[in-house]
Amino acid sequence: MKEKVERILELVKEIEYYSNYKKKLKETLNRVREDYRKGVIGEKRYKEFLGKYLKNKSEKDWVDYYNSYIYGLLREIDELNLGIYNYFFKIKKIKKRREDVRFVLDKKIKKEFLKSIGLKREDVKKFIKEYKEVIKEKKYSVYDSKSYVRLANFFMRGFSEFFIRKFPRVFSSLKNALQKAGVKILFKSYVSSIFFYSGLMFLLIVLLTGFLLNGETVELVLRILGYSVLGWLLVFGFLFLYPYSVVGNRRRDINNKLPFAIIHMSAIAGSGAPPVKVFELVLKSKEYGALDGEFRRILNYVNLFGYDLITALREVSKDTPNERFKELLNGIITTIESGGNLKKYLKNKSDDVMNEYRLERKKYNQVVSTYSDVYTGILITAPLLFIVVLTIVNNFGGGFAGLSVESIAMIGTYALIPFLNILFMFFLNMTQPEM
Repeated sequence: MKEKVERILELVKEIEYYSNYKKKLKETLNRVREDYRKGVIGEKRYKEFLGKYLKNKSEKDWVDYYNSYIYGLLREIDELNLGIYNYFFKIKKIKKRREDVRFVLDKKIKKEFLKSIGLKREDVKKFIKEYKEVIKEKKYSVYDSKSYVRLANFFMRGFSEFFIRKFPRVFSSLKNALQKAGVKILFKSYVSSIFFYSGLMFLLIVLLTGFLLNGETVELVLRILGYSVLGWLLVFGFLFLYPYSVVGNRRRDINNKLPFAIIHMSAIAGSGAPPVKVFELVLKSKEYGALDGEFRRILNYVNLFGYDLITALREVSKDTPNERFKELLNGIITTIESGGNLKKYLKNKSDDVMNEYRLERKKYNQVVSTYSDVYTGILITAPLLFIVVLTIVNNFGGGFAGLSVESIAMIGTYALIPFLNILFMFFLNMTQPEM
């Protein structure tokens, strides 16, 4: 209840901010028009003022934007009020699902409030209609329902809940990784899947090895149990560590794509588009890999759950696996709340991130040039010397460690050299900078 009340107070304060923005815009435009009418400023100066304050939009467009944003905040207050009401009156179920928005406020108070912020009932009805059409047009996803997950839940739901309660620290870490990985499976369902499919692998290996292996009874049982436990550990370990692996990959992918995404966002914001539209247009390009998933989550919060943009950005910044992206979202939140210039912020941010990106790449190129010298010495020059030495040894008729020269050449050519090349490729991949 305390969190709900605090959230309502935050929303009321935000409504006041946006009401003041709208009021200030109207007052400024009226003053500029009055100065132009009286001849205090010329036509050129008048157009400059309009371009500065309206940014290629009409006054009505801005008023509609502020009104719709305020209405979204009111809608969230309504839901919180309803939750508080249900809590105190112990209403556990709502028989009829509310398809439209009805405020839990007295009609007279609601009418006076709408009047105070410059909204009419017709505007509210029009917004509700447009809002429903937006939800119908756009597809948003939260969690996927999979048949194999439902099967695991059926057998292992109670078992997994017991272990989650028994080892909260271990599974809270897994839950956090699962959220950051963006895996569209509920946490308890994922834990049920880990236990079910690792147990299923154990049983399958028991059956297969029971048919295929022969031997003494005790020895056979031990071998079957050994192979089964090994299979169980491999599946359990893979499923348990999978979210952590995804988080690491997402973090690297976001780091690589973030500088270019910020430049794109800066260009869109520079055209005068609202903040929500910036994220929509960047997501529509589908060019930024793991970042697209983060943008989609922001739009899910705004368009599916009805959160305001600032709340949506806060929620996503809590779970994002990348610290640089989290810093960007917090910067956008601060800029919007303080009434700053989002275009200027994104432009400065894009310059900083690109400079950092160039420095990282330049540093990595210098390191790679050192690695190339090492590669030339070990994997090009050394094999040539190896062949020369083997040729000399072969002429004298000898071998090494009981192996003939031909066997050593075969092992070196088809095993050792390819293995070292693969090892070097893995090393290069692991030492790549995250940006």
